[in-house]
Amino acid sequence: IWEELLGVRPIGITDNFFDLHGHSLLAVRLFDRIKSIWGKHLPLSILFQAPTIEHLAAILRQEGWSANWSSLVTIQEGSSRPPLFIVSGLGGNVVRFRNLARYLGADQPVFALQPLGMDGSQPYLTRIEDMAAHYVREVKAKQPEGPYQLAGYSFGGLVVFEMARQLALAGNSVGLTALLDAPEWRYIAKTARSVNVMHRLEHLRSRIA
Repeated sequence: IWEELLGVRPIGITDNFFDLHGHSLLAVRLFDRIKSIWGKHLPLSILFQAPTIEHLAAILRQEGWSANWSSLVTIQEGSSRPPLFIVSGLGGNVVRFRNLARYLGADQPVFALQPLGMDGSQPYLTRIEDMAAHYVREVKAKQPEGPYQLAGYSFGGLVVFEMARQLALAGNSVGLTALLDAPEWRYIAKTARSVNVMHRLEHLRSRIA
């Protein structure tokens, strides 16, 4: 399956999915194939814990295995810098943020936030205010004190803006609120992007430092 989807041959059981240039769309296709063959629904975020065939096979062999599911997903541990928390878009795919984390540098801790309900055992939240409140609890459990560095991708931009508002109202310091391709609240203007993507990334990296 890996060789077919990634277009690489041969692939060893200890080769890393991301080192083989695996990305979020391929991860979706990979896990869809796994579900159709083995009948097991694995969250995409498990790739950060089990990025090799060897690791995934060990999970598939375990009877009654279930993911230790959390809205907070560790993308990159980092060390010296304050953490960056990124809220995913509507699809909840957090694998896409790995390349951004690597671009920001190995010393930058990066955590992603994925929606409740993606594990199939909890109901989805339907109000932005409720989503934001849930994510704020997750963030504060990881980082009890501010200043907080927040980023939201696509629809996640609306949620992260509300998170910043709730944190500020509660007297917490918010150091960064970054909106990445976030839609306007009432409508999405059908216009070409006027700012180069690399310029945006450089600006984000300079703000986090």
